[in-house]
Amino acid sequence: MAGCRLIDFVLHIDRSIRPLLSTALIAHVAVPAILAVTLHEAAHGYVARRCGDVTAHAQRRVSLNPLRHVDPIGTVLVPVALFAASKFFWHSAWLFGWAKPVPVNEAALRNPRRDIFLVAAAGPAANLLLAFVCLLVFVLAREFDDYAMLHSLYVAAAAGVLLNASLAGINLIPLPPLDGGNMLRGLLPRACWRSFARAQPYTVALLLVWCVVDEARWVLRLIDLMVNLVGAPLGVDMAQLLAAFDSE
Repeated sequence: MAGCRLIDFVLHIDRSIRPLLSTALIAHVAVPAILAVTLHEAAHGYVARRCGDVTAHAQRRVSLNPLRHVDPIGTVLVPVALFAASKFFWHSAWLFGWAKPVPVNEAALRNPRRDIFLVAAAGPAANLLLAFVCLLVFVLAREFDDYAMLHSLYVAAAAGVLLNASLAGINLIPLPPLDGGNMLRGLLPRACWRSFARAQPYTVALLLVWCVVDEARWVLRLIDLMVNLVGAPLGVDMAQLLAAFDSE
């Protein structure tokens, strides 16, 4: 949906987690990353359909086929260019991009104010659910990490938790056009929302400047918060997940 038009994932990898840049790990991360973004977008369309809007369904966007959600610029060109530039100029790595927005026709929603909140919340909720599933796989695979095949599953599951926690956390920032901003749209009085929505053209620039000034520490703190939220029931924290990459 529009909340994901400009940002679907922002992840800064600093020197403390440089192992994430290894070729082997990139292979382990690819599938969880594609699944995280695809499920996020499909969840928006699915909930919109349940709320009366079949636009996304008619355009075949309620799908786990990642190709249906690819934006050539936001999903391919921008992330690759930013990754290469950050490696060359800053000797670290930044990933930033977006998927093709899932179309939502608010006029078709049964209860627009309530339903726009539900549609916006569906993406982060799907990522949190997938993060917990990955966490269960991580805990189980860790017990049998001596086996090569299960070690790969162990690393991929750790990556899945981190990626989904990142997607959920960043999309919940209450600024338009992020999902958190659209959730506020369903809660605020219309006059208040119109004033608040004026920030939309500046959201991406604001977040990027914040990343540069703060060296993305706020992103890492946000990811850590989301990981702790998901991992608390199983006693898993960020350090344990990052430890999975030590052998890569």
